[in-house]
Amino acid sequence: MNGSDTSEIPKIKASLVVELIVSVAIVIMNIMSVAALSRCVKMDRRISIMIKNIALADTLLGFCPVNFAIGEQFHLFKIMLWCYFVLIFNRVTVLMKMFSVSILAVDRFSCLYFSTWYLKYVDKTVTTKVSLIAWTTALGMALATYVRRLSLRLNCFHENKTMGFGLMIALGLLCGTTILVAYTGVFLNIRKHEKYLKLLNISTGSSKRTLYRSTIKLCLLMLVFVVCYTPSGLYRTSVYLNPEFQFNTETFRHSANVIFLMSSIINPLLYVWRFTECRLKLLEIVFRCNRKKIENLQKRQRDIFAFNLQTN
Repeated sequence: MNGSDTSEIPKIKASLVVELIVSVAIVIMNIMSVAALSRCVKMDRRISIMIKNIALADTLLGFCPVNFAIGEQFHLFKIMLWCYFVLIFNRVTVLMKMFSVSILAVDRFSCLYFSTWYLKYVDKTVTTKVSLIAWTTALGMALATYVRRLSLRLNCFHENKTMGFGLMIALGLLCGTTILVAYTGVFLNIRKHEKYLKLLNISTGSSKRTLYRSTIKLCLLMLVFVVCYTPSGLYRTSVYLNPEFQFNTETFRHSANVIFLMSSIINPLLYVWRFTECRLKLLEIVFRCNRKKIENLQKRQRDIFAFNLQTN
């Protein structure tokens, strides 16, 4: 082992600790998000299913650094089955994360631009089928990537972890383009709606605030996607073009992983907690042992529901 390798070890361990801390936050936040979504009764079931997919994919992604840490600590990567379990598990979760966010973006685009078709054909059953197809496709792609070249080499993790990088880069570009195009279309539709209200001179303070909040949320979604996904995409592209790059840039790899994982912490805020009903259900879970607090939250929820009925 040379001097450069020795100096790199503390950085890798420190980075792994950071990843594990982020992982704990991811798992807790997303499990609570799924629980809150399951308690919501007024949310559109189609939206609920798609957001649950994102939260579930993020929850599983939170276990990826844990699996790696267990393998490193107990030298499990010398065991072929553990090695391939980690590789396939990581690949499935990353693929499903990209698929689930893309599906929601396409759904929102379709709802605005093809509303008649959407309301007629897209229901809870269709959304569930699409979700199952996405999970099956992610698992199939991961298995096809690794199992077809299964070997009994003891260093399979280091030998095979770059398999399918070309496929991942292509899918990342496809999903990224889909998300950006879909949300750009939604953004343009919102702006068009705002101009239409101004033209008819029926734009109210409430409608302006709603349009403003919607615009801000869309900008945040696209910003989070670009900031959190780009470093990982750059790393994968660099390794694909020069495989030796992975051994010379461990610090950059861990940094890109942490930034990518951070999106799984931000997603609950953008996709789940922004809904009033979800926030109230989440608080009910947090203050489960405080009966008085629960009663106040339930009263607040009834007041909000009554106000929405009056305004509609």
